[in-house]
Amino acid sequence: RLLAPILGMPESEIHAKLTGSGPNYVTLKRKISPSESAAIEALKAQGSLGGISLEPSSGRSYPGKTLASHAVGFAGTDNIGLSGIEYTMNGYLAPVPDDAAAADVVYGNQVYLTLDVNIQHFAERTVARLVEEHQADSAMLLVMKADTGEILGYASTPDYDPNTFYVFDDSHRKNRPISLLYEPGSVFKIFSLGAFMQAGGITEHSTFLCNGEYTNEYLDEPIKCLGAHGYVTPVDILKYSCNAGAAYASETVTSETFYSVLRQFGFGGQTGIELNGEEYGILRNPSQWSMRSKPSISMGQEIAVTAVQVAAAATVYANDGVLLRPHIVKRIVSPDGTVLRENGREAVRRVLSPEVA
Repeated sequence: RLLAPILGMPESEIHAKLTGSGPNYVTLKRKISPSESAAIEALKAQGSLGGISLEPSSGRSYPGKTLASHAVGFAGTDNIGLSGIEYTMNGYLAPVPDDAAAADVVYGNQVYLTLDVNIQHFAERTVARLVEEHQADSAMLLVMKADTGEILGYASTPDYDPNTFYVFDDSHRKNRPISLLYEPGSVFKIFSLGAFMQAGGITEHSTFLCNGEYTNEYLDEPIKCLGAHGYVTPVDILKYSCNAGAAYASETVTSETFYSVLRQFGFGGQTGIELNGEEYGILRNPSQWSMRSKPSISMGQEIAVTAVQVAAAATVYANDGVLLRPHIVKRIVSPDGTVLRENGREAVRRVLSPEVA
């Protein structure tokens, strides 16, 4: 009765463990918080909880609880990282000494993230509010420093508490910014138009007639637009999110050329961010495209992306046409203060000319 409210466990569960037919020694709960420990100590000082003891152990403690949980990840009861930075940086955080038998104490290295705790806090508040307002199943928000690729905010909901990761199901632990695949829709038009311009199919002065739909001789039914926009330039296509204009612009380049530039943007591949479980997305080879594929992809359909892919691809426009690698690890420092690794701006490749960008 006294332990249940402290440990957050049903009385029946504690009673069953204490009265079972198993060994004389049972573990009621592992990895309790400092506040739980203090409450138990206070009761023992009053003469209660005879036979109940606290045993110190080394292990991970996450004082931020759900804060940036998908980026931070979690470690298991044996302190081996199982997800997130805990997993990908486990070799740095918990190094194995050359002579394990002779080492009394092994100090781990410190891993500093690029996250800004204030930005992270407001990002998480934002996604929580949006889920509530729109009755959404999930939401995510990435904040990236455009000229370096540093991730300043990495919010996704539903989230979980790494201290008790085992009580949350997969839907809470799913790292959506790197693993959820979705059709980007009209956000993708800026990448399509950049590809067409880079390939020489269009210029900033090109015009296309939008009468409310796009059609060609191979389509059974036209692709609808949000309205009849008349003659549109690339700027107008973005301004009005003109499906027809983007589709007609796609006719100016070959499927192979379009595909090639989109691959240069990073679609259909991993960004290389220091987190486990990153998906490649879906960008089929042109040999698998139908006559509808090129205009559909130009408006963000028939393609699947991750949020971090879109954020990374956008760095092309902030860096004169150069794609940057997104990163969430700032530096790794040894116990004696030596900087073992320092991550900064990493240019992956040139995608667009500075003039096109």
